Amino acid sequence: MIEPRLVSDEFNTGMKYQGDPDQNVKNSQAVNEDYKHSGYTRGHLAPSGHQQTEEDKKATFTLTNIVPQMEKFNNGPWKNLEERMAERLKVCTSKMYVITGVMPYKEDEPKINNRVTVPEYFWTAYCCPTLTAGLQNYFPTFAAVGRNDPNSKDDIVKKNTEDGHDVMEMSLEDLEKNLQKRLKMPKMSLFKNECYPGPTLEPGLGDSYMCQSSCGPSVHRKATSF
Repeated sequence: MIEPRLVSDEFNTGMKYQGDPDQNVKNSQAVNEDYKHSGYTRGHLAPSGHQQTEEDKKATFTLTNIVPQMEKFNNGPWKNLEERMAERLKVCTSKMYVITGVMPYKEDEPKINNRVTVPEYFWTAYCCPTLTAGLQNYFPTFAAVGRNDPNSKDDIVKKNTEDGHDVMEMSLEDLEKNLQKRLKMPKMSLFKNECYPGPTLEPGLGDSYMCQSSCGPSVHRKATSF
């Protein structure tokens, strides 16, 4: 899907399918043609599997939410991480915020179709200030970085598997330090203050893992590409 509003402010529609996008569309965003025979899959930033409604699931397939991702990484370690995160969503009893993005290469960034930049790493972080008991070690914040390039150096995520697409879970603070260093930014803060103190456990819920009705629809996700 494409986003016509990126072409012109005159469009008031959201996302739509376009089989043969014109040059105005190509000048504003990636198109399916870019991915053909590229050797990369269409990797979601905000995953379809984390959405609650069919409309929200469809919305994740816009190419502005897509990044070139190696197939083994997309369908293996990163998919496994997304599934683990989906399970953790169930214990969150407040609004849960998720940010997912990518890290560029330090230099000589590869591109598919000479248009779309391929990232070296994928990263994600979440914040849930209030939760039921049982998984406190993973809250209120947690993060992870994964190797999209199996031949990357070990400076951020060490290669510990044969295919090289390792994912390392880490604290939010460690992720922010890695982003700050790679992006050469003086300061990096992904969430607001409420996400940085220790988690708050709801009283009387014991070790229940049941999610209240507000948990699913209250997930706020932002897809970010630096």
